[in-house]
Amino acid sequence: MGVAVAAGGRLKTGRRMKNRWAAFAAGMACLLSCGACEQEVAREDIWDLRVTVGGGEVRINGLLGNSAMGVSGVRTRFDEQSGELNFLLLQQIAGRSYSGRISEKITVPYPLVKITYGKAAQTVWQRPPEKAAPPANTLSDGR
Repeated sequence: MGVAVAAGGRLKTGRRMKNRWAAFAAGMACLLSCGACEQEVAREDIWDLRVTVGGGEVRINGLLGNSAMGVSGVRTRFDEQSGELNFLLLQQIAGRSYSGRISEKITVPYPLVKITYGKAAQTVWQRPPEKAAPPANTLSDGR
């Protein structure tokens, strides 16, 4: 059906078969590029990123710059030894269940030293260095 053998023994596909393959290839390209599967949100596509740390949790707020996409989830990885939290936002085509508003809360069991974003681990928050205590006066008269 739609396939014939040309002179010389080569297979020759009919126009109908070529159209089916072209439609299939176009559909797959659209699904892969348009976000049918989750994609990483690039750091430069996040507007007004705000990271707040306190009380054993991290709050991440902002807005996704690509209006056609919505935040579909967040992946986290925490390194207990270094105190580093890495998070990655995922996006899909915006619909009823996804929006471009970023509002995530992550519970952390240990004190944080640093928070990074994405596979490139770009630093988005770092604990301020401890201030050194002023040297104590050794003289009793305040000199």
